[in-house]
Amino acid sequence: MLKMRGLITGIGSLPHNEADPALDLIFKYVTRAPFWPQLPRRNVREGMVAQFSWNLPCLKVAGGKLIFDAQDKERELEVFYERLIAQDLDYFKISEDFAQGLHRFHQRLAATI
Repeated sequence: MLKMRGLITGIGSLPHNEADPALDLIFKYVTRAPFWPQLPRRNVREGMVAQFSWNLPCLKVAGGKLIFDAQDKERELEVFYERLIAQDLDYFKISEDFAQGLHRFHQRLAATI
């Protein structure tokens, strides 16, 4: 019989509304290669597309959906490219409002070091 070897990990969405119970589960069962839980049941902002759309021009969360709104596109594009040219990495980081799981995951990892 073939024995498979390797580390178990996971990726992506968990059916939790809050990060801490999701992380409790991850750190209990996926101890050697824990992962960042995304929590789309918590809020649409926690979905994969919305998380990586944070601060992109014309993409907004409204009415529980991610929408394209080009009403202020010139101003938004100007701000976007100013921040890009300035290499303003803080502007592009994923906020805790869009990724509670990521921020709590980082805090737990930092606490173990």
